[in-house]
Amino acid sequence: MSHGRPDWYNIAPLVQIHASEDINELAARLDNVNVFDRRGNVVDTETFAYGLGGCYVVPGGGASYELSCAYSRSDGLSLKCLTTGLDFDSVTIDKYQGVQGSGSRGLEVSWSATAKHGQIGIALWYHTGTLYYWAQVYYDFDTETLYYLDDAGVGQEIDNALLLSAGGSVWHYLKLAVDFEAGKYLRVLVDGHSYSLAGITIHSHAESADISENWHVFVVGSVIAASDYYIDSMIYTINEN
Repeated sequence: MSHGRPDWYNIAPLVQIHASEDINELAARLDNVNVFDRRGNVVDTETFAYGLGGCYVVPGGGASYELSCAYSRSDGLSLKCLTTGLDFDSVTIDKYQGVQGSGSRGLEVSWSATAKHGQIGIALWYHTGTLYYWAQVYYDFDTETLYYLDDAGVGQEIDNALLLSAGGSVWHYLKLAVDFEAGKYLRVLVDGHSYSLAGITIHSHAESADISENWHVFVVGSVIAASDYYIDSMIYTINEN
């Protein structure tokens, strides 16, 4: 059936412009808010489309969680984390990743919040067998401040004037990249903001344990007022640069 243009299918050879791994990377990232930072190779994703998947969710204090379709960017479901406005409310999403070898790692998450209260953060843990590394960043809505965990395990300011909007359908993006082999942070991204943490030492201490790595997304409630957080796509990467 003619559509007004010649069909060159049998004449011009087909050429794959982008490598297969690039196409696969983009396909995985289309579920996330951000597609502009594609450094690192995707090794795992979670969208809660089919339940909790391989994640272990731990509520603390008076907080709770549930799968919800009220606000979601992908596949109709997200994980709703409910805080009550009481101290020590928290929901932590843990996943044992399995050892991917030493080197750089990245974790990124799409999230939204119904009110400008509480904290949301991500953490990467790595056990070498003799050392335990703990890299972490978090955003505090009440103070509008972005923090990282320093080598002493103390939160340090990255940006103390980071204004983010609230609303269940207002999706944000948070990414942390680290180099466990060097024991250093690499960078943090929040929406359109990029912060270099290159050269900053990751918190670590001696610990005898099996070699393993885990990643975490966590929400902490505020004593000022309650806020519900919706966690959508989460992407774990290796070979960050």
